[in-house]
Amino acid sequence: MDNVDVVGNESHGRFSDIVEWNLPYSTLQSGSRSVTVPFGTPRFRDDGIDTDILGDFNNLPAYPFGPISDIINLYKSVLTLEKGLCFLPKLLIWDGNIVNGRTLKYNIPGFEVPADENYNFPYMFNEFNSVTNTAYPTDHPNSGLYPRFFSIDNPKLINDQGLDFEFTFRYDCDTLVGALTAKHVQLPQGVGRINKITLNLEDKTVTLIGEV
Repeated sequence: MDNVDVVGNESHGRFSDIVEWNLPYSTLQSGSRSVTVPFGTPRFRDDGIDTDILGDFNNLPAYPFGPISDIINLYKSVLTLEKGLCFLPKLLIWDGNIVNGRTLKYNIPGFEVPADENYNFPYMFNEFNSVTNTAYPTDHPNSGLYPRFFSIDNPKLINDQGLDFEFTFRYDCDTLVGALTAKHVQLPQGVGRINKITLNLEDKTVTLIGEV
């Protein structure tokens, strides 16, 4: 939440989403992961999120209000800041115009936001154009923040079975060298990831501890 730009906070619903990671359901998964993007959400004129009071003056009669409506129409689609300030930085897709710059609108086929209200599409945190329980290619042009940056963290993409293992074996010179440099070990349950190695020089044993 931006403590200064309250109007920008009104667009949180468009720039955030809840992603379900436990489909199909697995008893090995529990809890939630909360991701906070360190940027404030933006509002724009004519973005369809809430009423824009200046829009009521867009179509005033030419006289005597012509100059006012002309000036207002110059500022269609601009970023709105309640107090002219914001506490958090904003990610904006700039049209390149230095003097009268605008943020670009996007017409994405199949996206639920109308093209004339769809600003900053790639910066929206949603699952659009991502395949459930997969790490979608990050170079896909019409994907939001979730498939670009966060889908790789989906537990369904990790081969871990949620099992811990620990076993001890006696070593000789060859097996000792291999044990001390190994990162994985083949087990009946699958490939185990070694997290800890304990060497007992007195008993000449090695204990491996990790996860499958």
